[in-house]
Amino acid sequence: MSLSTIAVLFSGDNSAVAVYLLLILACLVAVFLILRNRPQDARRYLFAEVIYGTVAGALPFALAHDFFEIIQLLAYGCFLGGVAFLIICGCLARKKLKMMASMFFAIAWVVSVVGIDAFLLEPTALELTHFTIKNDKLSKPLKIAVAADLQTDNIGAYERGALKKIMDEKPDLILLAGDYLQVWSYDELNDQTKKLKQALKDTGFGAPLGVYAVMGNVEDASWPTLFSDLKGKCFEKTESIAVGEVTLTGLGFNDSFNDQLKIAPSRRMHIVFGHGPDFSLSRFDADLLIAGHTHGGQVQIPGIGPIFTFSKVPRAWAQGGLIQMDDGRTLIISRGIGLERHHAPRLRFLCRPQIVIVDVLPDKK
Repeated sequence: MSLSTIAVLFSGDNSAVAVYLLLILACLVAVFLILRNRPQDARRYLFAEVIYGTVAGALPFALAHDFFEIIQLLAYGCFLGGVAFLIICGCLARKKLKMMASMFFAIAWVVSVVGIDAFLLEPTALELTHFTIKNDKLSKPLKIAVAADLQTDNIGAYERGALKKIMDEKPDLILLAGDYLQVWSYDELNDQTKKLKQALKDTGFGAPLGVYAVMGNVEDASWPTLFSDLKGKCFEKTESIAVGEVTLTGLGFNDSFNDQLKIAPSRRMHIVFGHGPDFSLSRFDADLLIAGHTHGGQVQIPGIGPIFTFSKVPRAWAQGGLIQMDDGRTLIISRGIGLERHHAPRLRFLCRPQIVIVDVLPDKK
């Protein structure tokens, strides 16, 4: 575990985090004082749980500036303060209330394991997912690489590794589904733009049929300059072009979230891609639909799926994967390579980052 990785967990550029952590520390001291004098009284532990749960759960809504910061503070309250609370309770209860102490330590262990996985392991456990589909409009195989939501504030080894993984697959066509650099000043944007362009150059990023990109949530009007050195096209508005044997439609940002979108049909294999997946709810003729945006939710609960998707598509779709739609179209939603940044906690749980490779084979009937 590197110091830089640990630093990500404690990142934050506003006073809310510092105030919240100080108040959590004060709450833990109060809990310790409440339990210390009568550690054999089981009712005091219940009282302490109510106090800590109320403080840790309510403060984020009073201190945070936005939704993502609420989630960030709750994560601190659970994975830092919560584990500390459980250990304090376990240590004080271990002499007189051994079973209760064992329960506290067991829960602390589980929460710690989840936290280590979510914050330190899964965010960089990049998965290469292969899908194979058939299409009777092609005369030869077509390999498509889909890279969505690089979404980083620092181009480093992980991002370079992701670009290299794509190139190792030797795709015929590369589709970039938005959200590339999430930074908060022009100086940072200029710096990271240079780093990204250098990483693209160093990895020989490209494909015989070109690299095609659409705009995501975190881009400004200058985003096409990120890929100005590459063969291909940045779709600043919705447009259909011929690429090899396929018609490729790249969606403008707003159109990708339009669930009533109208697109002209094509006699060739028709691929439509955008940042948001909501356009897939529209009824238009196409063969393959591709999107990102949801990050698979970043956190998925067994039996439930992603908690938040920020999309109109069904939760089962938003968690990422290949969806065979009732009308015969195929939809692929990528879980993305990166993470939500700034106020959001930088975690993934049961939702590894992902590069998607689609092998389209001729369907000879």
